[in-house]
Amino acid sequence: MALLEVNFVSKTLFRAVTFKAILPVDKLMPPGTKKTEEPKSFKTLYLLHGLLGNQEDWVSGTRIQRWAEEKDLAVIMPAGENEF
Repeated sequence: MALLEVNFVSKTLFRAVTFKAILPVDKLMPPGTKKTEEPKSFKTLYLLHGLLGNQEDWVSGTRIQRWAEEKDLAVIMPAGENEF
């Protein structure tokens, strides 16, 4: 499993955007997979934090990393910045 924090400039929102991602990279290309083979795709769950929270809430306040690993699930947690 990999826990990533990604920061990029959104051309649509005209500002910097941050999100956390949990990716099951160890199962993305299992040992013995040839580099010419397509990597495995995963189901993806998008989680938004609550009011006054941020993209760290799910990682620090729950067992989402363990659950994602058990289910072979990619999880994306964007920073909503308390906006609608």
